[in-house]
Amino acid sequence: ISLRAKVLVPVLAVMVLLLTVTVLIVNLRFQRQMETNSQRELDGNKMRFQHEQIKYQKSLIDRFGSLAREAHYVSAFRTFDPPTIRTQLRQLFENEMLASEGVIFLYYAPKSQADTNNTSPFILPVEQLHNSAGITAGCSAVIQLAEQGEPATDIVRIGDKLCNVVAIP
Repeated sequence: ISLRAKVLVPVLAVMVLLLTVTVLIVNLRFQRQMETNSQRELDGNKMRFQHEQIKYQKSLIDRFGSLAREAHYVSAFRTFDPPTIRTQLRQLFENEMLASEGVIFLYYAPKSQADTNNTSPFILPVEQLHNSAGITAGCSAVIQLAEQGEPATDIVRIGDKLCNVVAIP
């Protein structure tokens, strides 16, 4: 083997090794940078989503809170008379065109009043089949806040659907 080959082979091997190490280091740093950027973007999107969700829930409280304070609805709800409440809810449904938005109203009466009237605590504006135990379980935290006098919203799973729950005391 000539002197040229003896010198050229190790030099080429070192150059290939340096190139390989450089590519591996750059690839590793590029991968870390991509992960960092992706995590930062996910965190930003999470914050924006949570902010939009809070704004949406506040708008629900404002919208339905103002409806719940209207005199003819308040007087109907205070009667604890299911037919009267159903009539008012149907009128509310029609006047506000809520059916097109997929809104389903539930009226919750505290257990003490529900027991004295011997009726279910749930009143729906239209007769629909719902699992009252599932609704109670899903909405219990929001109902407790409303019973304490605080308006509350939440997104709960009832059966196989996600539902926005608005509780106005």
